[in-house]
Amino acid sequence: MDKNIITREYREGDEISIMKLRGLVLTGSKDMDWWVWQHRQNPAGEAIITIAETEDVKNEYRIIGHQASLPLRVKINNDIRYIFTTVDTMNHPGYRGLGIYSELRRMRLEIAKQRNYLFAYSFPNLDMRPINRKQQAKLISKKTPMWIKILKVSNISIKYLSNVGIFTDLVKVVGGGLIRIADRLTNRQIHTEVREIDKIDDRFDILWQQASSHHKIMLVRDRAYLEWRYIKKPDANYKF
Repeated sequence: MDKNIITREYREGDEISIMKLRGLVLTGSKDMDWWVWQHRQNPAGEAIITIAETEDVKNEYRIIGHQASLPLRVKINNDIRYIFTTVDTMNHPGYRGLGIYSELRRMRLEIAKQRNYLFAYSFPNLDMRPINRKQQAKLISKKTPMWIKILKVSNISIKYLSNVGIFTDLVKVVGGGLIRIADRLTNRQIHTEVREIDKIDDRFDILWQQASSHHKIMLVRDRAYLEWRYIKKPDANYKF
């Protein structure tokens, strides 16, 4: 790597130059409130941030490389462990191909290891996959499948029964009737009320405890997480 480039961990005040680099490299406008929310207010802990800095005083971009790891809490059996995901990987266009990405990644993983994080996951683009493999990352899925739970079997079935040929009408009537009976037998009527709320209270911790008890591995989505992710997020307005 170029001798005029140093790599280090984030220091207070770097966020001004980080946001300037972000505006150059990544699409979508973000402000400083968003940066503080994502990197400093996460209930799982502050982000691990590594940066590359140039000593070239002629360059208006003092920070020319950046990587951040957001910690997440995950329940594994009955234990709460910490993992992280990588966000906002950025290299200044004029300083690419110098090994900055690999060095910042190595630093982040070393810090995460010291903090006893269990593992990391990310969604790299095709250009980054060869580099990640060299640094012992494993590709676990080339294509994520989409799973659909069919709530009304009758509607789906009748749609496809319309193509069975000469007995179309008879099959639709008889087959559709049998399917509707099966729907009624298998679907219990649950009386619910749907209304809008303006805050997330202690009941959501109870919901988390009940829901997570049915799973061996699950990201923690308790009240603290939901408030951070949806109430405090400065660039969104969610309805609950």
